[in-house]
Amino acid sequence: MEKSNSDKLDKLTQENQQLQANLQVTNVEVYNLNQRIAELERIRADLQVTNQLLRNQLQSQQQPAKTK
Repeated sequence: MEKSNSDKLDKLTQENQQLQANLQVTNVEVYNLNQRIAELERIRADLQVTNQLLRNQLQSQQQPAKTK
């Protein structure tokens, strides 16, 4: 038996509500991932600075040995 328009509307309304709920979850997940990416980028920048400082320190320690 064919569903009435009201039944079809109810079904579509429920599907729409579920899709909206899924979208909200997805948006939160995307936000959290973006926050984590920003955190990792800050960590990478810190590590790059530390790496350069260590390279400079190593280079300065090696220079006197070369001049002897």
